[in-house]
Amino acid sequence: MRELGLSHDESKFFLELAEKRGDEVIANMAIVLLHQEDVLLRKHIEKQIARFVVDGGFRESLTKARIDKKKKTK
Repeated sequence: MRELGLSHDESKFFLELAEKRGDEVIANMAIVLLHQEDVLLRKHIEKQIARFVVDGGFRESLTKARIDKKKKTK
């Protein structure tokens, strides 16, 4: 499933693949896909946390923009 996911990104391919397999195989395919999604989400969240630590959040960005604008107008 991992290798197929790298070379195919259209749902039609996977639907056709599932039609040719039994219930047990389809369940295993779903488990693999769910695991991959879990890994991707965890990586995304970790990157977002790291970015937040470095850059701050939305409120900090707005405050910085307001301060920078005030400095330019003086």
